[in-house]
Amino acid sequence: MVTTDFYQKTKQTLAAFGDEKFFRGSHFFYNTNIVLQEVPNEISICFNISGCQLNCPGCSWRNIDMQPKELSREFYLEILDKNVGLASCVVFMGGEWKRNELIWLLESARERGYKTCLYTGQNSITLDLLRLLDYIKMGPWRSQKGGLTQKTTNQVFFKLEQITHLFQKKGE
Repeated sequence: MVTTDFYQKTKQTLAAFGDEKFFRGSHFFYNTNIVLQEVPNEISICFNISGCQLNCPGCSWRNIDMQPKELSREFYLEILDKNVGLASCVVFMGGEWKRNELIWLLESARERGYKTCLYTGQNSITLDLLRLLDYIKMGPWRSQKGGLTQKTTNQVFFKLEQITHLFQKKGE
C-alpha cells in the first residue's frame, strides 16, 4: 500500500519539474554519499535514486521525508571527477527504470576508471545494463527475510566478471 505522503511528494515533484522530465530523461535523486559498506572492499560514491515503483512493504525509502532533486549530467560528472583516486566504485540505489540514462551514467563512471554497482529490487535485469556492472544486488526488500547481512535473506549480491575473451582465440 502506498502512503498519502508518497503521492503528495510525487505530485510536488511533478509540479516542480513537469511530468515529462520526471518520467523521461534525467534521474532524480535524494542524496549522494561516500559509503564503505554497500560494496565489499570498495570506497563507493552512492546515488540514492528516487522514483522506484516497487513499493516493497517495509522499505525505508517509501516514507522518506526528502524532496528529490534532478541528477543533471553536469553535477554527476562533477562528483565523479572530484572523487577520482579517492573512491573506487559508483553505486546506484535504483534507477533501472530509466535504462537509457542509467546506461550513460554507468558508461561515464567506467570511462573514469570506476567500478559500478546497482542495487535493484528486481529479480532480473537487462543484459545491456548487466554488461556495464561490476556488482549487482538483486531482490525486493522482504522485512521478514532481512537484508544481505541475514542468512535468511531473499536478496543476492553478485560480483560480475566478463570472461567471454577466454573463449576467443588470441590474435583474431
